[in-house]
Amino acid sequence: MDGYPHNLKISPTNVHSTQHGVYDPAILCGTCDALLGKLDDYALDVCRRFPKERVDLGDGTFEMANIDGDAFAKFVLAVLWRASISSRPEFRNVALGPYESQACEVIFGAKPLNAMSLAQNENRQRPASGQRAPT
Repeated sequence: MDGYPHNLKISPTNVHSTQHGVYDPAILCGTCDALLGKLDDYALDVCRRFPKERVDLGDGTFEMANIDGDAFAKFVLAVLWRASISSRPEFRNVALGPYESQACEVIFGAKPLNAMSLAQNENRQRPASGQRAPT
């Protein structure tokens, strides 16, 4: 159990870690859940290393070496995608809208991360320099 504290489920014949956080068993098959679990594990490793490995640069910024930025970005995208497709009440206000299918293709490796572009919505108006976006 990799040296970190876990919640444990103990029975007369077995001891194993329990699920942490919100889980929706209706959105992924075991194979797909395992694929995204690799991204979860990577992000958890980065977060565990963060306190000792970050270098504070001042002004609230930091730097951390040996990070796979694409893998970490895919983890964040996977969290948002899972929340977007979940029917759990905790996530009812999370929706990726037209980006949901793109996110799926990226996190499962059908397309590269740079294919996920929020700038693809050509009908979106951008404010002129110095102006606020419409609310």
